[in-house]
Amino acid sequence: MVDAPHSKLPPNAPADEPQGSLGAVLIGGAILVVAALLIFWPDSETASKAGAAGKDGAAGQQSSNIAGDGPGGVPRGIQPRAIDPAEGRSAPRVTPGLMAPSNGLAMLPERKPEPTSFPSAAAEIAHFEKKLEQARADLVARTTFLDRMKKAQEQAPISETDRMNQRAKIVKENYDKAEAKVADLEAKVAGLKRKQAGGG
Repeated sequence: MVDAPHSKLPPNAPADEPQGSLGAVLIGGAILVVAALLIFWPDSETASKAGAAGKDGAAGQQSSNIAGDGPGGVPRGIQPRAIDPAEGRSAPRVTPGLMAPSNGLAMLPERKPEPTSFPSAAAEIAHFEKKLEQARADLVARTTFLDRMKKAQEQAPISETDRMNQRAKIVKENYDKAEAKVADLEAKVAGLKRKQAGGG
């Protein structure tokens, strides 16, 4: 009986040898390391300039920044360039979209004139009731301001007494006006309701 050609291999030999692939990986890694060193290793001229920069400080740094011709006439290093002097702006630069439409103060909206006639008595009463509601809200705010002003006067130092008294006078005048307006509107609404009840 004739043995097959592959039967001459020793019985314990594996089909694939991992040692052969490991050797290929090591050889490939070594080739990459050598190529990297050849590409990225600085030549002697650049290394000497860098050493001079470390020793001489600013002068050495300036000499290392001066461009020199490398192999094939290719410039290497950092090219020196002129530096623009610092200039102060006479006027600030503002984005146009952020600018106000006018340079003056915003105008208050025009008040609608008080109506002189109403389509019905109920419409007249509703108009003045709405004004009374706004006046009461204003009076509540003025009351809060007045209470705060009294507390501020009590806590103010003696040097601020005159200024605080002037402010308190203005706050009190505004409160009195708001209170009088509420009283007038309440009387107006009550008179309109009596008139409507008597006429109906």
